[in-house]
Amino acid sequence: MKDHSIYPLYPKYGIHWSQYGAWLAADSMLRYVEKITDKDLADMILENIEISNKPRGVDYDIGEALNLIFRLPGDTLAYPKFHWETKNKDTLTTIVIADSYYWPLFSMGISKIALNPGSFWFYNRMVYPGKKPIEEIDYLESLKSADIIILMSTESNLCRFPFGFLKDSYRAFNITKDL
Repeated sequence: MKDHSIYPLYPKYGIHWSQYGAWLAADSMLRYVEKITDKDLADMILENIEISNKPRGVDYDIGEALNLIFRLPGDTLAYPKFHWETKNKDTLTTIVIADSYYWPLFSMGISKIALNPGSFWFYNRMVYPGKKPIEEIDYLESLKSADIIILMSTESNLCRFPFGFLKDSYRAFNITKDL
């Protein structure tokens, strides 16, 4: 989408999607889930887009890590302002197993509102909301109760993907398989 986007999808001094890029990713994910499940999920209604030359939050996380005396000049970044339309919408019990690229989507409420009740299994090790170690949940019951399971990884983590999920799932279902 880089060639089609009028705003940066990655901030110059950030390690993840820009907030605009995350909003687009969330919208795309929801539309795809709707298509494959034939459900009408909550809509992200765009109210406006604020433009800023000063990166906000995680859009400057690498800049902060540089520990410089002064702030580096930033890109012109877009900050979507939106609300959720939930009236007469379906929900899906969802588990998302992902790396840190899911954090912005989780923070904007996708697991709480559209994929509800939804949980985020960060690297298949820590469960949010609640910040519980994966060993403290009933893995098998969680898998059985999910309507949909989303596995997501950024390119730099593909060598670790799917973060032990297949082995843990096989173990939970008592399936012996050499992985």
